[in-house]
Amino acid sequence: MRDVAWNFATSAPADLEGFKLAVAHYQQEVSNTLWEGERVVCPSGLLTIVVHRPWLDGEKGLTWLELESPDKTAWTEAQLMFSLHQAMTKLGELYDHSYFEGLIRHDERSFELILGS
Repeated sequence: MRDVAWNFATSAPADLEGFKLAVAHYQQEVSNTLWEGERVVCPSGLLTIVVHRPWLDGEKGLTWLELESPDKTAWTEAQLMFSLHQAMTKLGELYDHSYFEGLIRHDERSFELILGS
C-alpha cells in the first residue's frame, strides 16, 4: 500500500467518515489524484505493524502495533489508515518522519510501516 498520501502529524477528525474526507482532500492537494479508501487491502482482521524509528536509541526505535479491523475480518484502505493514524498519534516522537510512504507486507498479517520526511 504505497499510493496514499498522508502526514501523520496532520490533525484529523476522530471519526472514520471525516478521516476519509481529510485523506481524500490531502491526496488531491499533494498528488492531484482521487482517493476513496474503500479498496480491501488485507483479508486478515488482526494485523501486526512494525514501526521503525531509527532516531530513537535501541529497542525504543522499534514498536509493534497490534491492530484489529472494525468488522474483525478485513481492512479497507480507509480503515487501516484511520487505525494507523490513531496509533501513530499515540506514539508521538515522529519529528520530521511523519509522512506515510507505504506498508511492506511480510506475511498475510504483518507489515512494516515506512515513514518519510
